[in-house]
Amino acid sequence: MNQKLLDAVNNAIEIARWAPSSHNCQPWKVITLESAGKQYDVLLDKPLKSNELLCCLALDKKRQLNALPSLRFEMYVSCGLFLGLFWLAVTQQKVRCRFHWLCDTELNLSWLQLASEHESELLVAMTLSTEDFEADNEYQVSRTTSRLNQLLELVSTRRTFRGLFQDDLFDQETISNLLSNHWPQLLTGLEASAHFEQDIDHIHGVTQLVAKYAALDFSSYRAWKETYRYLRFDLQDNAEDGFYLQSLFGPMPKRKIKFYEYILSPLVMQMLRLVNVPQHMATELSKLVDKSAQLLIIKLNKEHLSKRNLVMTGARLMEIWLQAHHMGVALHPISVLLQHDEPRETLQSLLQCHNERIVFVARAGYINTAASVSPRRPVQSIHTAVGS
Repeated sequence: MNQKLLDAVNNAIEIARWAPSSHNCQPWKVITLESAGKQYDVLLDKPLKSNELLCCLALDKKRQLNALPSLRFEMYVSCGLFLGLFWLAVTQQKVRCRFHWLCDTELNLSWLQLASEHESELLVAMTLSTEDFEADNEYQVSRTTSRLNQLLELVSTRRTFRGLFQDDLFDQETISNLLSNHWPQLLTGLEASAHFEQDIDHIHGVTQLVAKYAALDFSSYRAWKETYRYLRFDLQDNAEDGFYLQSLFGPMPKRKIKFYEYILSPLVMQMLRLVNVPQHMATELSKLVDKSAQLLIIKLNKEHLSKRNLVMTGARLMEIWLQAHHMGVALHPISVLLQHDEPRETLQSLLQCHNERIVFVARAGYINTAASVSPRRPVQSIHTAVGS
């Protein structure tokens, strides 16, 4: 394999692995193939050259969430978040990236076998290439390294913030900057519509929906069991995925952590339904929503809910999220409103969505809190290089 391109892929994964995902499950996999693999050329616009590498992004079936049917939307969006950062990082290394979408496409036997061998659903293949020029000089290498380090510093300090935001209302200039689109349309697509909802009545309506429906997230045994599987209680565990309890409730003594580990367990939560504990948790979440100055809403036309468009929407969301973090703005997804039909349809009616499906909704605001610990998988558990 082209070692320079292989190194570029690993450098890009080092950055892209910090992408957000549902429950921080990190459901992505990257597979690189030798450029001589002619059996894959059927979906490519031209044969691969010696200075090119074929790289595939896939949804790892062993890591995807599946407790609820609606979570498949979140899995494709999550992979799109990773793809956005991967593209950004790989192109920072003077590597060209040409997309060949595999999802929503009839694949030949070679592609299907590749997907089966890696227990994955192939989403997009990328032809990566470098110019045929002499090796970079020290100055060029130094500049590339500096750019990657700056990008890594930015993405590795981004967090999903679940606490109270400042009550500042974004002005139009801030909103324009947050929603500015500089990434290529071949990556982010044209179908996703993003806006910040600041109408007080609408936010209050969303608050009521959270108070009414968020208990579904805690009271459903199947859904909560999957969520609990990603809860991490010991900061010393060096976990590779999931989220620490402290990111929800802040620092706490060990005895209190043990208490939560027991009280939040799926069987205990089922018993606590009898005394309305899930409803109490939903009420507490709704208070955070009610104190939010704005919500980020991303929609897709119901006729365009393809896997490809969902992945592209994820890339578009990553562009917004990265710009938000750069500006000191944090996001807190309110996914429970989208994971069940009744609250999602009620939310869409409240926000006057006409033939549109909301695929992302989050609280948005400024924060002063330092970044908490967030587990991440190592590069080698994401990337597999295989001969073709």
